[in-house]
Amino acid sequence: MNRLLFAAVVLLFASPLLLAGTPSTGDVIIRVRDAQLRPVVGANVTFDYVATDPVLGELRRTDVVRTDQFGVAQKRLSADFNTPYSINVSFHGASEIISSSWMGGFDRFVNLPLLDFMVRLIDTEGNPLPNVPLGVQTDSGDQFATKTNATGFCLFSQYDRNTVYTIHAQYGSAESVILVVPDSKLHAIQFPTYSLEIKTFTDDAATLLTDMSISYDAMGTVVRDSTGITSLFRQVPEGDVAIVVRYANRTHADRFYLNSSTSRSYVFDVHPPVIGTPSLSPERPVPENEVAVSVNVTDPGPNGSGLPDLVNMIPPVELYYSLDGAVWKSVHMYPDANNVSYRGRVPGVPKDSIVRFYIVAYDRENNSATSARYSYNTVVNPPCTGPGCGGTQSLLDEALGMLWDARWWISALLLVGVAAYYVIRTRT
Repeated sequence: MNRLLFAAVVLLFASPLLLAGTPSTGDVIIRVRDAQLRPVVGANVTFDYVATDPVLGELRRTDVVRTDQFGVAQKRLSADFNTPYSINVSFHGASEIISSSWMGGFDRFVNLPLLDFMVRLIDTEGNPLPNVPLGVQTDSGDQFATKTNATGFCLFSQYDRNTVYTIHAQYGSAESVILVVPDSKLHAIQFPTYSLEIKTFTDDAATLLTDMSISYDAMGTVVRDSTGITSLFRQVPEGDVAIVVRYANRTHADRFYLNSSTSRSYVFDVHPPVIGTPSLSPERPVPENEVAVSVNVTDPGPNGSGLPDLVNMIPPVELYYSLDGAVWKSVHMYPDANNVSYRGRVPGVPKDSIVRFYIVAYDRENNSATSARYSYNTVVNPPCTGPGCGGTQSLLDEALGMLWDARWWISALLLVGVAAYYVIRTRT
């Protein structure tokens, strides 16, 4: 009897030693919850244990499993019985370690100190700032990046409530830094922003439909486009702003530093200059002598670009002339001191010639205008075939005409009276 009791005691104490090094298989289920007992999805569950391989012998194993949509991580372990193991459960900086000796599978809850917090970026008027990058750093030096959504919010879900998070945001040239401990609250960051209004007009002050774009540095280079006669861009940060306005093949480009809400206007000169009626000097051209042609050229409208200055002594007004209407030559027309009247010279031509001419002018926006066609001739003393071209009757007609035109009617009456007196005296 005593021997049997002794054998049982020895077997009881020796059984763990006999089982040590013997593999034992079991399912381990870890259910991870946050401080509000919600499942933690995507938590890392690291299993560290010892297993015996038939060939290689005792091996240390490390397996990593992530929790599923229910916050559950499941692993079938085959570890040496009664050997130490550890299970490290971690998420967003918070961790929990389970250490024990392997006695087989088990099912266990792990609660991590995780809470939510939210950051929202807004402008001066309280409107959300979307898609702004955020830099996040923990007090242990870990860092990562994220950004606000389309409504200016960024949700930090299930972060370690025992960690201080430094949130860094930059919008344009303005920077903001806040310190947050997860507390299930909303934390707002406000940036000063401005509005920029762009208007486009023609040279006669009419509104004009154009393509507009602005670019600025906020979170990288931001380009915003619009089409219209007026465009209002909001939430523009302080800093350098570049504006490009396009109409047809013309472009206005502008760049300036924006630190207040402002309005900018841009004018496109779409109308050509106006060419007046030319005058000749002399008024009756003489053969073989040059003729000066003068004309007024203006670019009207309150916003006309005006005529350009001389470039390499080339004026913006040209005079074209021809003797046969087929071959045309051109000469420059140079301005007077006020850049209003332009004068060009046509070389002398033989007598009995007909000179045709017209004028072309350009403004600063390269709008061109062409005048009507004009002509003059160098015909000298054409033969007279009508009345007044010589003879007694003609001389009399001219004399009477001169008398009448000069209103010498008194002299005429005296002449008639003298003639009547002479006829009466002769008859008597």
